[in-house]
Amino acid sequence: PTPHRPRRAAISAFGISGTNAHVILEEAQEQDANPGGTAAPGPVPADTAAAGLPVPWLLSARGPQALRDQARRLRAHVTTHPESSLADIGLSLATTRTAFEHRAAVIGTDRSTLLDGLAALAHGRRSPVVARGSATEPGRTAFMFTGQGSQRPGMGRELHTAYPVFAAAFDEICAHFTPHLPHPLRDVVLGTDPALPNDLVHETTYTQPALFAVEVALARLLLHWGVVPDLLIGHSVGELAAAHVAGVWSLPDATALVAARARLMGSARADGAMVAIEACLDEVTAVLTESAGQASIAAANGPRATVISGDRSATDQVANHFRAAGRRVRRLRVSHAFHSPHMDGILDRFHKIASTIDYQAPRIPLVSNLTGHTATPDQLRSPDYWTDHIRHPVRFHDGIHHLHTLGVTTYLELGPDAILTPMAHECLPVGVATVTPLLARGRPEPSTLVGGLAQAHVEGTTVDWGAFFAGGGARAVPLPTYAFQHTNHWLSAGPRGPRVHAGTHRSFEPDEARFWDAVEQGDLDAVAGALRLPAAEHPALVSVLPAFARWRREHTAATPSGGSWPADVADVRATDLTDLGDPGESESATDVAALRVLVATADAEEVGSALLDLVRRHAAEVLGHPSPQDIGAGDNFLEIGFSSFTALEVRNRLCEATGLLLPPIVMYDHPTPRALAAHLRVELAGQPGPSSAPVPVPAGPPPAARTLDGSAVESRVG
Repeated sequence: PTPHRPRRAAISAFGISGTNAHVILEEAQEQDANPGGTAAPGPVPADTAAAGLPVPWLLSARGPQALRDQARRLRAHVTTHPESSLADIGLSLATTRTAFEHRAAVIGTDRSTLLDGLAALAHGRRSPVVARGSATEPGRTAFMFTGQGSQRPGMGRELHTAYPVFAAAFDEICAHFTPHLPHPLRDVVLGTDPALPNDLVHETTYTQPALFAVEVALARLLLHWGVVPDLLIGHSVGELAAAHVAGVWSLPDATALVAARARLMGSARADGAMVAIEACLDEVTAVLTESAGQASIAAANGPRATVISGDRSATDQVANHFRAAGRRVRRLRVSHAFHSPHMDGILDRFHKIASTIDYQAPRIPLVSNLTGHTATPDQLRSPDYWTDHIRHPVRFHDGIHHLHTLGVTTYLELGPDAILTPMAHECLPVGVATVTPLLARGRPEPSTLVGGLAQAHVEGTTVDWGAFFAGGGARAVPLPTYAFQHTNHWLSAGPRGPRVHAGTHRSFEPDEARFWDAVEQGDLDAVAGALRLPAAEHPALVSVLPAFARWRREHTAATPSGGSWPADVADVRATDLTDLGDPGESESATDVAALRVLVATADAEEVGSALLDLVRRHAAEVLGHPSPQDIGAGDNFLEIGFSSFTALEVRNRLCEATGLLLPPIVMYDHPTPRALAAHLRVELAGQPGPSSAPVPVPAGPPPAARTLDGSAVESRVG
């Protein structure tokens, strides 16, 4: 209750040297916010973000449990204080709170979505609007610029509408291309001139300038938001965008060179072919020796992902060799045989144009397609280098490996589709880095961009969130204080033996502590041993062990050992429990424990059915189907709409659901829900699987492509 007199507080500080300080604080008098006497309007809940743009709510803490408690407290506060706008809360979280090591971000365009995301975070559940990460050991950040084949009509249109910085940069770049192209590039990309064909962006003459414009404008937006890369890499024409961002060329020189490259490559002979092969570079090179001068390596995209280019007869011969060996082989849908002898006829003309361009030393290190290592300033300032760039292979695999050795742990893909993301995953050891696309075909551009930005933040990449929220009218508002973790460290009195701390608020005897630890970890054998159950009764624990684990967390989180919670904390927890129900530590941890218990005790049919349901559920959610029943057990992932990026999403979900570290290409090695579920059963059981013939796979992309639509094919070659 408010006292009848001003509240005062006295603070004294006594220095060891004898210097003392004393201060008295008094509550300020309440000001009349409406001196005119007219009735002030009540607060209007701001349930949607301005212009429907996504807003990130950033949270962080010293540990995982505190992070979940932060989400609970914020959700309770937002529920009871609807007067603050979504942007107000986002700005306040981002700029008035310390960013601790354990981080999360909830992204949404409306209050309901953001509250649902906070609930999922509080319970440790996966949610498509929640990004989680740890900045305990932040590494370096690299920008990856996508190559030809990722283009799509209208790419960047939503960003152009949403973000003035992107729009201004894009329009400026397009204006510099105007003297070099028959039609205005802005109209070709954004579709603002109905008289122009919608697919004009797929013609090489426009494709490469269009990709350059979108990617450089996106880079400028990121730089405006304080995201500064430590290193850069591009794929084919993407390296030219990277070189401009690095400072090698001015914008007028860069656009002139890109336009000339696109025009000349589009004019080369068009009777060639390109083929992607599931094989390492050395294997393909050995077979290509028989086709010297007729075909060559166009790209080495991964440890078993190589692209060849050249005469149709020569590429067919190599493709048939690997197809007979049981490897995946696919002819790419391209207009020209890029990075092959078919480009020889344009090299002299390109070199002449490149010699007229002014070059500068790069301000940001750039990894070369030609060498797979950091390019030297002399290389990047040489017309010879950029001429060879058209003809020689793209060594993307070596480039990503080099970035890994340089300490890069966050890779952001700048391009209109998620093409390089799955390729980079295959080049990197499992679990060592975060690879995130900032745009993806078929997904809202602002939400994808902000989601990628948030993912980079939670992994430790620096973002200037003040710049992100600037210009939108957001203001700082009061928010809940930090969710400190209260732990009692008093020693227990009494004649009994030593007691150990286990859990959040209580102490237990050593045997009791080990028992509850086993319960929380889902260790069926340890729990059964503690209870002295015979082997025949172990299955009886399968259904109750997860419930015991949940009860344990509820019980220890209910109240502190010293009595009731402080009033302010009790209010928050009461609201939270009403809104959220179970305040358990992590539902995902419980699910993993229950799954492992099931695999260890249930019969093969029951386990197989549960894992099949798991695979189908996540596959349906990623593809946007309303029910897992929409995914057949024998459906081939390649035929029902999965792209390289969405396949990677399902893989990541299954890693979290099972606790396994699955390879990025697991959905291609096990191409149906039934096959993938069987693989999960073998991995969870920890036993080698039975030998069997490979599952037949219809004609589709090899690991190099990892994509099911035509958008990806040229990204390795143009």
